[in-house]
Amino acid sequence: RGTPPLFVVNCHLTAGQEARRRLSQVHDALDRVRKQRAKALPKGHDPRAPCVVCGDFNSQGSTAVRELLLRGEVLPSFR
Repeated sequence: RGTPPLFVVNCHLTAGQEARRRLSQVHDALDRVRKQRAKALPKGHDPRAPCVVCGDFNSQGSTAVRELLLRGEVLPSFR
């Protein structure tokens, strides 16, 4: 069992008043990482290989994108 791969996502999210679109872009990127991770890791490896997400999120402060990246989900009560 070697060292698991490190997945890196570099993104440039949509600017402007497109908060839902930015959230969808990050969600899609993370979903793709999950699928690639499942293909890349040998059987029996911890499926939580490290992932770094970086780039221009075109948002600041307490946003749904930040919530998804930090907590892994955005609850309906988040506003």
